[in-house]
Amino acid sequence: MSRKTFAVLSRCVRVTLCSAASGQEEPIDLLARTNAGGGLIVHVGVTDGRMEAEAADRGAYLVHGLALDDGIRARARTAIAVQGVYGLAGVATWHDRNRLSCASNLASIVVSDLDAIGDAAPGQKELMRIVAPEGALILKADGEEELNGRLTSPPAKNR
Repeated sequence: MSRKTFAVLSRCVRVTLCSAASGQEEPIDLLARTNAGGGLIVHVGVTDGRMEAEAADRGAYLVHGLALDDGIRARARTAIAVQGVYGLAGVATWHDRNRLSCASNLASIVVSDLDAIGDAAPGQKELMRIVAPEGALILKADGEEELNGRLTSPPAKNR
């Protein structure tokens, strides 16, 4: 298999849906299913800081939250500080709605709460841009979570 073919295959996505009828999982619960042993989590659409604090408290993650406005950011930062994980988790206001303020292929896990973001939601292409190889994208929309994880199996050797 050529390097070019492998590069294309390594960006393929598998999808698992978790519906409310089957005992809906919260995005924080999906972290364990991503097979990411740690790294950076970017949460687009912070609401209250609880997910950031809980993920940071697990010890393997640094968490960068993006809030829609300064009021949400302030409330989330307070919640993170109360949990004693400020520094492991932080929240900034997301100003440029056309582009996420992260380098490409940076985050082990990207969580995007499309219900909280509404019309300001970035497209899946922009979200996937910041997901690192073998990372995962967790989308929450219409009360359901969807886990998109990059394939991690190596290519078969040609014989």
